[in-house]
Amino acid sequence: EDFFVQPSVFNTALGLGPDINVTLSSSSQVDASECANAAVSIQVEYLAQGTTPDCNGNGLPDSCDFEQVYEDTSEVLTPIGHFSPQTWTLHDLPPVIGDVTLDFAVSGDFNAVSEQMSLFINDVFISPLFDFQTSYCGMDNDSITIPASVFAPFVNDGPVEIAMITTQNVNPNGCVDSESYVIASISYDALGPSFDADMNGVPDECLQANCPADCSPVQPDGTLGNGVVNIGDIVTVLDAMTTQNPDCDVAPILENGIFGNGVVNLDDLLVVINSFGPCGE
Repeated sequence: EDFFVQPSVFNTALGLGPDINVTLSSSSQVDASECANAAVSIQVEYLAQGTTPDCNGNGLPDSCDFEQVYEDTSEVLTPIGHFSPQTWTLHDLPPVIGDVTLDFAVSGDFNAVSEQMSLFINDVFISPLFDFQTSYCGMDNDSITIPASVFAPFVNDGPVEIAMITTQNVNPNGCVDSESYVIASISYDALGPSFDADMNGVPDECLQANCPADCSPVQPDGTLGNGVVNIGDIVTVLDAMTTQNPDCDVAPILENGIFGNGVVNLDDLLVVINSFGPCGE
């Protein structure tokens, strides 16, 4: 039997800890001696607050910001057959760093070896699919793994169009009691939403937020800093002196975490000089 406890109640018990004692008591009619091995077990499960840093507040642990598993599944594409190809277009795919797996589930007129499907990506033939004896209008699956070196150029060129084209003897309306269809899915290891140019395990977009004086260089993703305040930051401030360049407008530092006053001046230079060295030290 499951019993649910409100978070506020359980957190109150945690506050009285460090240990939590769970006691079960039975009614007077329950006689443990009637069973030779009378026993009860208790299992406690709850979603706890983690301790992994999330400096950019995106809901991902910082360690997961640099790599991710990208997964997506198409809608049910129907019908599928001769003169009824199906296309699945993927936009804004993250950069590929691992081999790409494409899975396909199909139901249709594919019960003969000659009734197959071909996979095209951006009009380039990739591979045959379902080139084996399948069940007539049942559910069949096929899968293909594409090397990262082959799939990455498609991602880099923009939207990826996955086309599923059948041989001419596949009747799109061949199923008597149901519609023919195909469902495609994709999975691969990809770059995450953040960069870590200095390999310090902290997303680059968090560097200047935690270390405003680290205002150079400008990273490929547009973020600032390299994890250390050095002569490069001083030169950048001096070059921007009296301008409204926001990169090194680092003073004053306000209580709400925002810094700068709209102009680069001596105050900004002093903040950079006084912060000289690795950020966080």
